[in-house]
Amino acid sequence: MTESGLNSCDEIFRELSSRLYSIVNYKYSDEWKYVYCDIRYRPDGGSWCGRLRVRKMCDTLITNTKEIQLNLDDILLLSDLCELKATSGAAEWYGFVLTVYPDGTNKIELDYDPDCSEDPTFYDE
Repeated sequence: MTESGLNSCDEIFRELSSRLYSIVNYKYSDEWKYVYCDIRYRPDGGSWCGRLRVRKMCDTLITNTKEIQLNLDDILLLSDLCELKATSGAAEWYGFVLTVYPDGTNKIELDYDPDCSEDPTFYDE
């Protein structure tokens, strides 16, 4: 059993999507096009790096997202996701980008590159 009580990657992605939507919609109301959460795990599973970005309707990309930082419960979800991805039986992936839109829909892109967490330009944008 995971810390969050959620038992599949899909459940965790849905929960993260819901949380991101709530936070960003509260903060930016109808002024945002999408928010994305880009998480990359080290191949040994020991750590991860992540970033949140908000694209506003005026096409400004907000990279200083202190107002919408992940809280402890969200971090536990990411830890659970790391644990579950290793046992899911699917092809091994090392990162994901979860994009959430104002209508509540989302898109998940998995990264299969084991070196994705080593990208020196990760925090540039």
